Amino acid sequence: MPTPAPLSAAALSFNPDTHLKESIEQACAPGLGLSERFHKLTASVFIPDLLPNEQELAANLTNAQRKMLALDRFKNTPQYQSFKNVINHTLAELDTIANTTHPQAQKNTNFQGLASGLWETINVDTTSRFGVFQADLYQQACPDANRLVRMHAFARQRPDLVASGGEDNARACIKELSERLNVCGPGIVQHFEEAAHSVRQATFTPSMPERFEALRIQIARNAIAEFVHENPDPQVHGPGNEIHKVAAWQNHFAASMNLPVINDVYASPQYAANHFERIGLSRKLDNLQPKPAVAKAMAFQILQEAHDAWNQLQTDGVSDLAQGCMTILDKISSRHGPVAPHALFDMNEDGIPFKIHDNPTLLALSILQQVKDKVTVVPGSPKIVRWPFYHQNEESTLTLKSQLHLSWLETAPPAGVGGEPENQLVSARHLGKEQLGQLLDLLNTFQIHDVPFKSAMHELLRNDWGQHLEPLRSQNFDSGVPNDVFIHLAMGLAHGLKLGEVETHPKLLDVFSTAITNLHSSRVLKHYSPDQIVKCLNHAHQLTDADGRLDPFGVYRKMNTICNLQPANVDISLYKAALEFKWNNEPQKSLDEALGNPAFATTKSAYGVAYVDVMAKCAPHCLNVTLLDNINIMAQPEVAVRFIDVGATFTATNYGQPSAQQRLLLHPNDAFVTIVLNQLSERGVSLQEVARPDVIAMLTRRGMSMAAATLRNYPGR
Repeated sequence: MPTPAPLSAAALSFNPDTHLKESIEQACAPGLGLSERFHKLTASVFIPDLLPNEQELAANLTNAQRKMLALDRFKNTPQYQSFKNVINHTLAELDTIANTTHPQAQKNTNFQGLASGLWETINVDTTSRFGVFQADLYQQACPDANRLVRMHAFARQRPDLVASGGEDNARACIKELSERLNVCGPGIVQHFEEAAHSVRQATFTPSMPERFEALRIQIARNAIAEFVHENPDPQVHGPGNEIHKVAAWQNHFAASMNLPVINDVYASPQYAANHFERIGLSRKLDNLQPKPAVAKAMAFQILQEAHDAWNQLQTDGVSDLAQGCMTILDKISSRHGPVAPHALFDMNEDGIPFKIHDNPTLLALSILQQVKDKVTVVPGSPKIVRWPFYHQNEESTLTLKSQLHLSWLETAPPAGVGGEPENQLVSARHLGKEQLGQLLDLLNTFQIHDVPFKSAMHELLRNDWGQHLEPLRSQNFDSGVPNDVFIHLAMGLAHGLKLGEVETHPKLLDVFSTAITNLHSSRVLKHYSPDQIVKCLNHAHQLTDADGRLDPFGVYRKMNTICNLQPANVDISLYKAALEFKWNNEPQKSLDEALGNPAFATTKSAYGVAYVDVMAKCAPHCLNVTLLDNINIMAQPEVAVRFIDVGATFTATNYGQPSAQQRLLLHPNDAFVTIVLNQLSERGVSLQEVARPDVIAMLTRRGMSMAAATLRNYPGR
C-alpha cells in the first residue's frame, strides 16, 4: 500500500468529494497500466502516523500504553478533526454502496455504526468498544475503507479503464464486508484489509503472476478457515475467535508455506499448538500450494467466468459461440491478462470454437507457462512424470505427462523438426488402439505405486465417460485411494462404455479383480447409487476366467462378508448393493439369514434401515415376519419405525397375521417401544388397534409402564 501522506494546511478544510474527483482524474491519465492507475487513485489516502515522536516516549512503557499516548497526542492535533470528517464521510459512502440493492426496509448503517467506537476517548479504565485498537483501525482499516470508496467510484465512472464487471465486484465485496463488522478491532482490521485486496484484484487487474500469488494465498487461507471450522475447540479457547485462530494458523505456516504474517494480537500461538492438527493441516496445505494445484484452481475460476459470460450472451440473443467468442475472450483477458483461445475453447477442425472447455487442464498449463519464471514465492512444484508410447505417428511423438493432479498429452514434432510441442486433453479420441491398450496394460501392472499414472488414467476416464457417470465428472482423483480408478473403470465397463476402438475384454479380468478387491477401502463408492454398484457386481459375477469358470473373483463370497458387516464401518451404498446382490442371486438363503441379522442388533441404525429398504424392493411380503423374528434383538427404534412404515404398504400379503404394531409390543425394552409409539403418533400413524384396554393391561403386567401410559393417553383412544 502507499506510504503515509501528511495533511497540508489546505487539507484541514478537506472536501472528500472534491478530493475524490481529483484522484479519479489523475488515475485516468492516458498511458497508465491498471496497477499504475490504482496507485494514482489511492496515493493521497491519508494514513495517520500515530508515533511521530516514538523515541521521546518512555522506554519502560508497554505497547498498550504507547498506543494510548499516541492516540491522545493525535486527537489533540488539527489533523485529527479533518481525519474524523473524512472517515465519517467514507463510512457513510460505504453504507450507501452496500445498500444499493436493498429495499428501504432492509437498509442498514453497519459501517457508520463503527464510528462511535472509533472516536471514543481511551484511558486506563476504558470500556470503549475498541480501546487501544483504535490505533490499528486508524492506521489500517480507515485507509482501506477510503480505498474501497475510491475503487468503487472509479469503476463506476470509468468502467472502460478497469476489469470487466469492476463496479459489480466492488459493490458485492463491500456489501459482504458490511455483514462482517460485529467483531473486535483486530478482526475488523483483517476484514477491511481482505476486502480492499479482493477489490483491487478484481478491479485493477494486476499481472498474471500477481493474481496467481494472490490466489495461492487465498486458497491457503480458505483451507485454514475450513480446518478451523471443522475442528472447533470452544472448551479451551472459547467460541467466536475463529478469525484469530485462522490468523494463528496462517502465522504458524508463514515461513514454511511462504504466507504473509498477520498482525493480530489475539492470534495466540496456542491455537496452533496441537501436534496432530499441525500434521493434518500441513498435509492439506501441501496438496493445495504447489504451482499445478494453484493453476488448476485458477483455471476453474476463469472457465466459470467464461461460462457465465456465454450464458449472458445467450440471454442477450447470441446463439452462436463463434459469434460471441471474441466478446468472452476480451472479458476474460481484461480480468486475467492474455488467455490463449485454444485454452478456453474446444475448436473444430477449421479452428472455430464450438464449446467452452469444462476441463481446466489446458488453461492451467497455459497459466503455468505464463508464471513460469515470474512467481518466486510459491512452494516448489512436483516433477513432471512422462510415459512415452510404444506406437508413434511418424509425423510426431506422443507422450502422456502428469504433474500432481494435472495430466495431459504432449505432441512434439520429430527430432530435427522445428516447432513447439502441442498439448491435448487425455482422451481416447487422441489415442490409437495400440496406445490405449498400452495404458490399460500399464494400469494393471501398477497395482500399488505410480499414483501419477493412475491420476492420468482418472483424467482420461473423466474426459471420456464423465457425461455418463456423474461421480467421474464431479470427483477429483484422490491420491489417498489411487485404486479407486479401477472402481471407475469397472463401473464404466459394466455400464457398456467403451475406450475408443480398443478391445477391452482380454484386460477385464485384472481390472475387475482389482476393483472388487478394493471395494472395502473405496472412498468413491458413496457417490454411486446402489443400483449402479449392483450392476457392476452382477457384471463381475458373470465374467469367466481363462478356464471358463464363473465368478473368478469370488464376488458372492465378498458380498456375503459385507452383508455380515465385516468390517463394521462398511460404506452404506456398498452395503445396500451387497444386500440386493445377495437377494437377487440366492433369495431363500437371504431370507434364512434375515433371522438374527447383525444389521438389526448394531447401534448404527443406518444399516438396519438399509436392510428394510432392500427387503421392500426384493422381498416385501417378508417384512412383517422379519420384524417379528428380530424384534427382540432390535437395538434402534428408527429401524422398527422403518419396518412399520414400509410394511404398511404390503399389509395385503400378510392377511390374518398379527400387525406390525402388535409385533412391536413384543420388544422387551419399555423405552424402545415408547419411543417408536411416540414417533409413529407424531407422524400421524393411527395407534387405534393397539391403544386398547387389554393391550394396555398386558403392557402393565410386563412392567412396561411408559409404553402403557403412552397408549392410555393416546388422543384417538
